[in-house]
Amino acid sequence: MLGFFFGKNFDIGVAEDLDLYGMQRINCQFIINSNGDISPDIQTSRTHPELAEEIKEVFKKLPKMIPAKQNGKPVNLIYILPVRFYVE
Repeated sequence: MLGFFFGKNFDIGVAEDLDLYGMQRINCQFIINSNGDISPDIQTSRTHPELAEEIKEVFKKLPKMIPAKQNGKPVNLIYILPVRFYVE
């Protein structure tokens, strides 16, 4: 679901405007806290600053998530989402 949402909301035009081409890979690390909110501190692997900003904008659009649970209690959990897209 997360990958589908990301693919639907990510503006690939940002990469095209930067004259990038071919397969692009960016790893995103973020935390979904015990309330189901995504931490605003989203880290991306080395990439162009404009692409990193576009990724952060997509994360801001995400709906509230169901938090992870440990022993029946909601907990914070670090996620890594690989973002891959092809620019022609």
